[in-house]
Amino acid sequence: MIYILDAAALLNNESFTFEKANSYFTTSQVFSEWKSFSQRLLAENALASDALTIQDPCPLSIQKTNEKCAQSGTVLGDADISIVALSIEFRERGKKFIVR
Repeated sequence: MIYILDAAALLNNESFTFEKANSYFTTSQVFSEWKSFSQRLLAENALASDALTIQDPCPLSIQKTNEKCAQSGTVLGDADISIVALSIEFRERGKKFIVR
């Protein structure tokens, strides 16, 4: 399974683990939100072992996300926008994934 990780995946789950059978993606904005020692260590180890991939969305996906947010009156921070935009890219590629 493919998981796109928001900051809450590690922030709200102290027992979170990166399972080898899955693929995990996040954005650089989300990665920078993992600041506690344990979260940062877990994320950096996952990155070093290729269990986690940092992938930032393209500007067009960010633009689409910002437009949809403006239309709906939704206010999101930059990290959340990056996760939604990355999800748009995965969906457009026909990938099945879960945002966690």
